[in-house]
Amino acid sequence: MIIPVSSGKGGVGKTTFALNMALTLARRRTTVLVDLDPGTSSLRSFLDMPIQRDLYHFIKRDVPLKECTLGLNRSLDPEGLFRRFRVIASPASFIDEIVNMETAHMEKLQRGLMELDVDYVILDNRAGLDRHVLEFMPLANSGILIFTPRLRAATLTAAEMVRAALIRACRQVFSAPDDDLAVLAGRELPDSREYLEQLDAFSHQPAGPVFDLWLEWVRERIGDCLLTRVLERVVSGYRVFFVLNQFDSVEDSAEQVVRPFMERLYKSVSQRVTAINVGWMVASDEIRRSGESGLPYLLMQHYRRRRKDPDAERWEGFLRDLAGLQQRPPHRKQAVPLDDELNRQVELLNRMYVHNAGRNPETNLDFIAERLIGFTSNTTHRCGMRRFLSPLEWLRELQTWV
Repeated sequence: MIIPVSSGKGGVGKTTFALNMALTLARRRTTVLVDLDPGTSSLRSFLDMPIQRDLYHFIKRDVPLKECTLGLNRSLDPEGLFRRFRVIASPASFIDEIVNMETAHMEKLQRGLMELDVDYVILDNRAGLDRHVLEFMPLANSGILIFTPRLRAATLTAAEMVRAALIRACRQVFSAPDDDLAVLAGRELPDSREYLEQLDAFSHQPAGPVFDLWLEWVRERIGDCLLTRVLERVVSGYRVFFVLNQFDSVEDSAEQVVRPFMERLYKSVSQRVTAINVGWMVASDEIRRSGESGLPYLLMQHYRRRRKDPDAERWEGFLRDLAGLQQRPPHRKQAVPLDDELNRQVELLNRMYVHNAGRNPETNLDFIAERLIGFTSNTTHRCGMRRFLSPLEWLRELQTWV
């Protein structure tokens, strides 16, 4: 499973989270962390060890991507506790062809990532929003978005990332062959660009949730047909997975992060998408110090205590119940009132907190890892993607969902 980790702004602890989450998953499954922040990469400073091969050797020297993966050396992990963890680093210096990756190089990297024989590929995306970030995000969900109560701008920008990702998903539908679109619409579409131009027009009008308005326009234009239902499925089936970083309290996070994010999502994107809180990372000076030392937090904690990882299976029943993974809720074909959604989000925060789902970073990470394993093995709440889809493959997959 390929899971990108993204943030609307820098400074939210994205790389710190991605690294420690990948290490936590590696205790349970084979995991590769891929540094997709070339030019300003901070991952190398988080791992104090020599790196012989990186994305430069794969993209410019045609070294197989598998041979560019690197495990932790003995100085960092003498007991081999994290032997199922590997990393693919970005170049240490600025290389324009990699920082500003052209389409052919992106496609080459996507093929290489799909060929890695591991359970999880965690992508540490660059901060902000551009084509490079979008091309490595799933079409059906957001991957993991990182927010923090300490940087409100990152929360609001995340809603814009969701909007951009959904526009891309809809564009992919209309990038399929005209004959396939005509079959779905029940008639030939003279100019499919008209639908995307209208979507762009709604996106630049602060008149309400873009996709709800656009879907209504599409239905009026071509009626109730398979193509209409496919487009509605793109929106109603979209999942936004997020993690609260530098968490202080339920109240602060609810008011400074969850509420503004959901309000922006509902008012400018759609009331049909589903937002899922994967967990949180508490504010911690130890996390900050671990980044400065070149020794990841989990490694520092383990070798400080010299003890084994607690049995993660004790979480399974509780986590499945908490996440609702035993249920198959319908897609949001109808809008859900904002107040109802906000109450649901705050209730989930309280439930996680009351059940002691994490008062220290290591417990936080265990909780998030178990949630992700549940989500990625569940057809309803799938987080990430199994592969990068072409427009025709995306259309075929959507047809199986409607």
